Amino acid sequence: MDSTKYLNIKNLDYKVNTDEFIIIDSALTHEYLNSLEHGFIQNEYLRHINYDNAYPIITQKYDNLVNLEDQYLAKQNGQRELIYNARDIIGNDRIIWKRIFPKQSKEFVFQTHMSGAFSLISFILEDYIKQYKESSTKGVKSPFIGLLENGGVSVYDIKRLLLNAYGNLNVEYRDKVFWVLSKQGKLTMMGDVIMGKVGFDTLISGEDYYLSDMDIWVLAYMYKLPIIMFNPNGLKGFGITGGDTGSGAGKLTWLKMGGQIREKFYFVRSLLDSTPNKVSAYNLIYPSVEISKLGEFDTIFRNANNTNSEYQNNIIKLDDYLEFN
Repeated sequence: MDSTKYLNIKNLDYKVNTDEFIIIDSALTHEYLNSLEHGFIQNEYLRHINYDNAYPIITQKYDNLVNLEDQYLAKQNGQRELIYNARDIIGNDRIIWKRIFPKQSKEFVFQTHMSGAFSLISFILEDYIKQYKESSTKGVKSPFIGLLENGGVSVYDIKRLLLNAYGNLNVEYRDKVFWVLSKQGKLTMMGDVIMGKVGFDTLISGEDYYLSDMDIWVLAYMYKLPIIMFNPNGLKGFGITGGDTGSGAGKLTWLKMGGQIREKFYFVRSLLDSTPNKVSAYNLIYPSVEISKLGEFDTIFRNANNTNSEYQNNIIKLDDYLEFN
């Protein structure tokens, strides 16, 4: 009780049961609790301190993030089940996407669920940051500073980058962005945004948001990530045509999303189809590779820069796409 304070209260009818008692707070001291004979189970482990406040003498720190390259090596050693599988590149030699890559290249097949595309981008960012640090005397690009300090790039990190990237787009492009995203597996989500039921930033920050082709393009374009996305059957939802790579003219079978021509590019296979409200799967050709080492694709890529080339849409900048298409 505190003698410096008082309360004015009315009469109360309060009954203390036979298995209850009243004790003032100031009486609940360490000595009082130790004096109780039946208050605690007595043994050599529980006598002195409770579980929540215990600090073990011997500890081992475990990282709650495991980068994907380490997971791949662990998979090879049979240590754990991974969120992706490594295999030979899908297809046969009649398909350009089978022919052009170096023999040592592998295709990482990521699991088809909401975190699959985030795992893909996490892997690309981790690998790219490490390569950039090794090859550049200027250090890591400013948006990526600190991303690897906690052991890896998290979903939270990617969403933060994505929110910033969308925020830097011209607001006049929002309707076009929403239209594309609705065509790429987010029909209901984008319907709610358009109708004002949820804000776009709130949607991205939520647990149910998953990445699609447009999100990856925005990330790659805004942060200059060397990513080329491809789908032999044509990328879905963009509504533009591209040059012929063996699957028939008119299909946009590949798209340079970001990066400079002399960099090593990450080739991402999009398996996105036209099914509404469906999470898309993504594969990654690894390791990243310079376009100059890709034979016939190197020729196609260089021709894309020529005026009136049939491949001009394959290298279109994001801003130009959103403004003129």
